[in-house]
Amino acid sequence: MMYSEFLKGTGAPENSKTYEQFLKIEQIYMDCDHMSKEKAYRLWKSTYGKEAKLARKEREERINRLAMPEEQYQELPEPDQIRIGNELHELFWNAYYNQDGSTCKMSKDNLCYIDRFGIVWFVKRRDVRWFCYDLFAYSDGKVIDANYCER
Repeated sequence: MMYSEFLKGTGAPENSKTYEQFLKIEQIYMDCDHMSKEKAYRLWKSTYGKEAKLARKEREERINRLAMPEEQYQELPEPDQIRIGNELHELFWNAYYNQDGSTCKMSKDNLCYIDRFGIVWFVKRRDVRWFCYDLFAYSDGKVIDANYCER
């Protein structure tokens, strides 16, 4: 069984934790002569799937809260805007200085940071002359613009 097949068959997120789980499931799959891939996928879903589903929901909620459309952000009470702005500010600098030493394909300079939810936050330089970078989030195969410079 290949990792890419496993991800597609289970709907699991692509990260180091899932890869470790894949290795365990793959070993069971290889040791059992008559186990189908579908049965291996069901095994993962029954042992790790609920945890992964909850983690995905938490990631989605976090991204929706921090990377909401600008109009929605402007309608928030000022204390909420300040709290979100501070959190984005912290994520920006964690990514800019690569605080956790992670690497990511989305940022050619490896200006990225993976938070405790498994969201990859990365910065890209704008195509302008002054020092301005934009903050993005990458989760579950999607890149989301966090509009850091606009806030």
